Amino acid sequence: MSDNLGKSLEERILEMIVGCLQTGKKLPTEKQMAETFGVSRAAIREALSAFEASGTVIAQQGSGRYVQMPDVSSQITDGWKILIRSKPELLLELLEIRTVLELGFLPKAIDRLELPDIQKLKQLVDVMLERSGNGEDFVSEDREFHRVLFSGSGNILLEQLLKAFWDLYEQSNAVRHHANLRQIAEVHQQMLEAIARKNADQAISLMKQQFEDARYRISMSLA
Repeated sequence: MSDNLGKSLEERILEMIVGCLQTGKKLPTEKQMAETFGVSRAAIREALSAFEASGTVIAQQGSGRYVQMPDVSSQITDGWKILIRSKPELLLELLEIRTVLELGFLPKAIDRLELPDIQKLKQLVDVMLERSGNGEDFVSEDREFHRVLFSGSGNILLEQLLKAFWDLYEQSNAVRHHANLRQIAEVHQQMLEAIARKNADQAISLMKQQFEDARYRISMSLA
């Protein structure tokens, strides 16, 4: 009991949430928490509301409340989409951050990819080549290619940041209407071949080409 002296209800509930994340257990009921902390159930609901709003705590009717890793991607997207609408040139700054992250994590991601991941990447490249041959863009396949690739990094925060970046790019439409779809699809094909051979240096070189292309498209959209 002495450990909780001076701590607010929110701080004590936060400690309980951390414990549930570590053990995989769901949160106690409102009644149990109210009895544990000596407060009303209304006070418990109010204290939990901020965690529910952030997505850390999820209430399932008839089952209780569960805790999950927070997803910062939606918070970044919601906050930055307003800034980008007022200052579209910020897309270039986001691309700069994404470039540093992806190039830095690429060798580790390639090393951890397994055969099912390579097969999934090949399926996506095949669709890119087909769609480019029909003069159709392949933004969703491009996005999924990068998601699958970096899922091998084992870094949850990286995955969430990249999701936010893609959401912002798609909302801006800067990644669409490419002048040479076939070329960019073939760069993905070459990257897949380098990834399959575990040739990180070549994959990095090819990814740099992708980012140079993305920078050009964003700059043209701003113009």
